[in-house]
Amino acid sequence: MAIPPGYATAVWPPSGIAVAALLVAGSRLWPAVWVASFFANFTIDASLIASAVIATGSTIQALAITALVRRHVGVPYRFESVEQVIKFVLIAALGSTIAPSIALAPLAALYQMPPSDLLGNWSTWWQGDACGALIFAPLILSWWARSTVPWTPRKLAEAALFTLLLLMCVHLVFSAALARTFLIVPFIVWAAFRFGQREVTTAVAVVCAMALWYTLQKESGPFVTLPLYQSLLLLLLFISTLVFTGLVLSAVLNQLERAMAELETRVSQRTAELQEAKSVAEKANEAK
Repeated sequence: MAIPPGYATAVWPPSGIAVAALLVAGSRLWPAVWVASFFANFTIDASLIASAVIATGSTIQALAITALVRRHVGVPYRFESVEQVIKFVLIAALGSTIAPSIALAPLAALYQMPPSDLLGNWSTWWQGDACGALIFAPLILSWWARSTVPWTPRKLAEAALFTLLLLMCVHLVFSAALARTFLIVPFIVWAAFRFGQREVTTAVAVVCAMALWYTLQKESGPFVTLPLYQSLLLLLLFISTLVFTGLVLSAVLNQLERAMAELETRVSQRTAELQEAKSVAEKANEAK
């Protein structure tokens, strides 16, 4: 999936994996992020200096995003409000500029690319890291926490039907000339209303993987009619819209669920108080 010269990809899952790992286990795991990034890049061109610089940029980026998310959002196993979703998206998008910016120097030295190619590589790199953080960090965090869905036989059957129809719809959208991407949106809404954040993020990850495969490998779908840079940008907007829509709906439903639970608690408490007052009044009447 790499775009020449072989570093930048349209979606880079390790950026989200690193953020999720640091959020769950703490920033003390940063050496693992550095070592993994170093060896991943070393297998491409066997340059020690370039791999070390790129690994340093990726580690700094993961630490920065983690620190900002932990401070302003917490550890979002489940997003509890729309404000949390917006903050997370902004932090992931802005923080993902760190690694590609640091990587410009070794890329320029190794490949002697002109400024226009460097800018295109920076843009693709940023897109890959941003999409990776937006898709895979919530996905891993959602699966790390306990499921909130009661998996009854009926719910399992609905999940199986949902999966089958989603795969068929994505295949239709990216293989048929007349299909449109908006056909996928109802499935994200379905997942948010009938399941939860875990299922929403899983569905988006599946859609993202299939969209990348059809666009870059099969060269089919609604984005292939444009130049590569523009098709990748539209793909980023498409995936980001799905992620944002699904996470916002999940957060709104979580808010509604908490409000209903709080209302039920207040009603129960008020009912108990009224019953106690009635009992006291009856005892007072009997005493008279």
